[in-house]
Order: sequence, then structure tokens, then C-alpha cells
Amino acid sequence: MGLIMKRVFFILTVSVLLLACASLSFGCSKGIQEDKIYHCYTYDAVTNRFVDLGAAISFGDGFESFRYDFSGGDLSITGSAVHTNAPDSYMISCDEEMITVVVERYREKLKTEEGSEDTLALFDAISAFETPSAQFFSYNGYLFLGESLELYHAADKDSDEVEGYYHMEGSTDLVYLHGGDMYVKDEKGNYEDKRGYYTMNSDILTLTSVDEKGQDAYKDGVLLRKKYLMAKVTIPTEGELLGTSLEERMETSDFSNVINSEFSDYSGKTITVFAEAFFARSFK
Repeated sequence: MGLIMKRVFFILTVSVLLLACASLSFGCSKGIQEDKIYHCYTYDAVTNRFVDLGAAISFGDGFESFRYDFSGGDLSITGSAVHTNAPDSYMISCDEEMITVVVERYREKLKTEEGSEDTLALFDAISAFETPSAQFFSYNGYLFLGESLELYHAADKDSDEVEGYYHMEGSTDLVYLHGGDMYVKDEKGNYEDKRGYYTMNSDILTLTSVDEKGQDAYKDGVLLRKKYLMAKVTIPTEGELLGTSLEERMETSDFSNVINSEFSDYSGKTITVFAEAFFARSFK
């Protein structure tokens, strides 16, 4: 999926989740501030910078309400908000009538935009899979969704460390981050096949792909490099969830599917995750 379509996919996914959501909590996490706007960012390899995806969220009334703007601020939804401690996350609730109205307004907007046929088809496809709930996770003043997590630590004794074995979105195999390099399993079942290298700068991990010769890999003249927000998510133990189940809150992401299928292993653990898109007050 190209960069533009991936941006569109993420914005629409976030929009549909929020539009169809019936419970997301936004409370008083460390670093999250009331009446401040949090914009959605992702890394663009072509320009080698983080770009604003045109979606934003803010909270008011003591974190008991939210406003979500998308499509560059042309459309908005509002509703109530609640915070959960484990995991540190925010659940929002929207009026169903508002959901219907905004979805239709956004669809009509797409119809009027030149070259929007593919986008409109994508929007319709995503709308068919609306879920009754959605969940933002919070970490150090950032917010992110489960479906934006491309790497998340396997459940082990070092699950809160940067190094270790990770699930990767869209793959059944693990990858191994160690000593600044990323490895995948080779034909013998050992994690010795180097596919990239990484560096950490504050909360940002930069991962660069390499070719069969171990040299930097390029596609169409662009270095295959991605930058992720490094964050941590604490998985609750059974009985500590607020209201609904973890599965109901996170059912749309690979991340949630793995957590739910291995819940006994993950229960109570804090795990390191890497998000390709996240919400922040500002980011360069």
C-alpha cells in the first residue's frame, strides 16, 4: 500500500472507529492535558519527517468529554469520555445519530473530491467493519490506537525492554531486536538473518532495512526506513477492566488479537510497543 493510501487508510480507520465507538476513555494520564489539541502524526520516508495526517483530538470538562476533528478539521464529532488505569487508556462514547450524520457527510465530501473513487471504495469497505468500541492508549503525553502498533513485545520476563522478540503486524513470525540490529528466523529456526538495524532517540525508534548483502535497502530511490513511537502498555489482570472486555475494546487490531489469544501470558505485564502513527500536541 502506497504512502498516500496508507495515510488515507489510517485516517479513515481512526475516523470510523471513533464514529462508531460506544466507549473510549480519556482521563488524566500523565502528560495529557485538558483543552489541548493532539494531532495525528506518522513518518514519511520520502521527506524524512513526521507529517500531520489531518486528524486531531482534544478533551474538556475534566476529561469527561472529547472533540475529534478529521478531514483537516472539516468534520467533527463530540461525546463523553472515561479513563482507565490498566491499561492507561481513554474510551470515548458517541451518540449514534451523530455517527450516522458524520459518516454520511464524510462520504458526500469524498464524492466531490477529484480522484476519490478508490478512497470512497476504501471508506465503504472500512465502514462495513465498524465496531461498537475503540480504545486509545496513553504514554508520556502521546495517544495511539492498537491498530497503529506494528511491533509489540512478546510476553516474556523482559517484555518491557526495547530488546527482545516482537510480534510484527501482519506476520505470524517474530522478529528479534538485539544490539542495534533486527533479525528474522532463518531456515534453521535461528534468529540470525539480519534484515535491518535500529537506533533510539528519546521515544523514537528508527528502523532501517538492509538487503541480502547487508547494505541499506532502497525502493524507487527512497531509503527503506521507518520511525516509530516507542511506548509501553500495561495489560490488566482479569477483573480489572472497566465495563467491557479487553477484546471488545480492541477487537479491530492484530495487537488485540494476539493479546487476547495469549492473555494468560500477557496478564499484568508491561510491554514495549512501537506505533507508526500517534497523537501529540506537536511533533517535528
